[in-house]
Amino acid sequence: MLRMKTAKLYAKVEFVRENNKIVGYVISAVNVVLSGAEMALGATLLASATPIGVLAGAVLVTDGFNGLSKEFSHQVLHESASEGFAANAAMSTAEFMGFSRENGLGVYKSISLAANAYSILGLIRKPGAWRLFRYMPVDYYRKVSTLSRPKLTMRIVGYGVKAKVIFDLMTINDRPQS
Repeated sequence: MLRMKTAKLYAKVEFVRENNKIVGYVISAVNVVLSGAEMALGATLLASATPIGVLAGAVLVTDGFNGLSKEFSHQVLHESASEGFAANAAMSTAEFMGFSRENGLGVYKSISLAANAYSILGLIRKPGAWRLFRYMPVDYYRKVSTLSRPKLTMRIVGYGVKAKVIFDLMTINDRPQS
């Protein structure tokens, strides 16, 4: 189907080899989705207004665009040596300064890793970051805190009876038929 061009290849698995041994693999289509998520997270950090958060957010947005440009270069332009626009710029800068291209790529990836680590650890440390509904009252739907004790007791008993009926309906087919 690929030879006759009736199907088109959108995702592929590439094996990373060193010394004739497979040391890893990369799924190309997943990188595009992860780059988009990384850009969204970076934009969120940019809006956090803390100086370190803004810097980490800018690095994440740049790294997301770098991932997209890397996949574009590999899939559309067929340049397998490209690492993306930002990584290529870091490698060229390192080469200009007298270092090897691998050192430039290593510095770029370490800065990207530090920004990713800050995005996770920074959001964990922030109080209230994990609260889903900030402005919704805790007891919005059930109104448990405003119920009197007898009404609350009746409601709990009613839930127990419902659970018993559901349990009986689920286990009725398990009994042997005589």
